[in-house]
Amino acid sequence: MQSFSILLRFVRLSFSDPRLTLRLFSPKRFFNALALLFKHPSELHQVFKNYQSIYGVTNNKNPIDLLETCRATKAPVDIFIFPVIDWHYRYQRPQHIACGLGRLGYRVFYVATSPLMASNDGRFIVTEHPAQGVFLCKLRSTSGIFGNLHQMKMSNSDCDSLSTSLKVLMQSVDSVQPPVIILNHPYWTPLLKNIKTCSTIYDCMDHHAGFSEGANDWLEGEIELLEVADHVVTTSTWLHDHVATIRDSVLIRNGCEFFRFSQATDILQTAKPTVGYVGAISGWFDMALVISAARKFTEWEFVLVGSTTGCDTSTAELEPNIQFIGEVSYDRVSFYIQGFDVCIIPFRATSLTQATNPVKVYEYLAAGKPVVSSSLPEVLLLNTLIYSAHSTHDFLLKLELAMAESEDRNIAAKRQQWAKDQDWSKRVAVFAQLFSKNI
Repeated sequence: MQSFSILLRFVRLSFSDPRLTLRLFSPKRFFNALALLFKHPSELHQVFKNYQSIYGVTNNKNPIDLLETCRATKAPVDIFIFPVIDWHYRYQRPQHIACGLGRLGYRVFYVATSPLMASNDGRFIVTEHPAQGVFLCKLRSTSGIFGNLHQMKMSNSDCDSLSTSLKVLMQSVDSVQPPVIILNHPYWTPLLKNIKTCSTIYDCMDHHAGFSEGANDWLEGEIELLEVADHVVTTSTWLHDHVATIRDSVLIRNGCEFFRFSQATDILQTAKPTVGYVGAISGWFDMALVISAARKFTEWEFVLVGSTTGCDTSTAELEPNIQFIGEVSYDRVSFYIQGFDVCIIPFRATSLTQATNPVKVYEYLAAGKPVVSSSLPEVLLLNTLIYSAHSTHDFLLKLELAMAESEDRNIAAKRQQWAKDQDWSKRVAVFAQLFSKNI
């Protein structure tokens, strides 16, 4: 019923700007929409919000007031974040960095990954004010091309239109010049040629080339970004060493909102021992490992929370004790984690996962939960706090050990004590030091 309601809203949205609808339509998008409807209906709402912003529709009832609020927010410097994910897609490092900088007194503009294309004269739109000092905005593009940034290259026309829109936005909000620019992905590199900045930071969160099959060690434009950025931040030892072949970087790992995950009161209630996972369930997720565990521990429940786009779940869906929840909002993540007896990170060994520093491990430990993970370089650094498994047999053995200590409050307290020192506020403080001396 909810899916049908969103479909009706899609229809109304398409008729609100017929010219834009014709520009956007393609057979590929149509069939992708059908696949989403039948295979991943829980993600329809997020896709709809994305298209709303493309059409220039916001939930903000008075955009003029929002712009005035933006102008009235004074800061020593403005920070523009060009992310790899949109604000409402999945709450991860970019949003935490943005909110942390906002709390430190900076004015932060978080730019949407999909452009403004509505048939009006506006060069930009400020869509939301989700946190102290943070404003979401969308810049105009002329091409109508958007999608997975890992598979895209910015055209010259898009670079010109986005740069013009950014300059108009800066003027309209009385931007403090020059700004700090934070880029999360090489896709945005061409914009740097048109913007004078106080400081440019490349926050290298992933081995981006690992998202594409057969990709090179570097994405197109990434080496250029590494060379022109004033600072490069990496999130794992693997990335730090990888970048070191070109230049130095500052290692700032991921973190957690400690108090959110350590003091949750609304908790998932389960009747059986429960093993759980929260995060993306895609090509790097080792579904065979989870199926093996579910078949061995038939009296346990296995709850998987997150989008399953890019992962074959057909076999797992036949297992009676494996449950797929779908994507949930960040506000609900602690609800599930606190309800798990054991938390897992079942990843396949790929160039992508070898480079990753999983945010979820910090959130799991902040909740005091036993953690069993595939053998990942960043996870091995925590071998006194979690269980790392090197094979299917080892994974099953470690699951049993973890479940046996799931009610041990002394061990849980040790995990939480460590996680308390990994709070995002401490990560952001280090991040801000990179550019504060230039202000």
